Amino acid sequence: SPEQEPPKSLLLSIGVMTLGSSSFAEEDFIVAFVMRGRIQNLLATIRDIVTRTHHICEDMLANVFTPFAKV
Repeated sequence: SPEQEPPKSLLLSIGVMTLGSSSFAEEDFIVAFVMRGRIQNLLATIRDIVTRTHHICEDMLANVFTPFAKV
């Protein structure tokens, strides 16, 4: 899904910076792909944390306000 993909401009920037910094193009492409994978994993992890935190907060709020709702 589009939410899982990092911005193309970010990937392009990483690729261009990496390619410009070394004379070994194959090695640079490998580094760029590894970086892309790490960015995707990081974004997925952040999304999972945010989702879990949101659910935890909802549960906490539900527990806090439940006694008041019964009165």
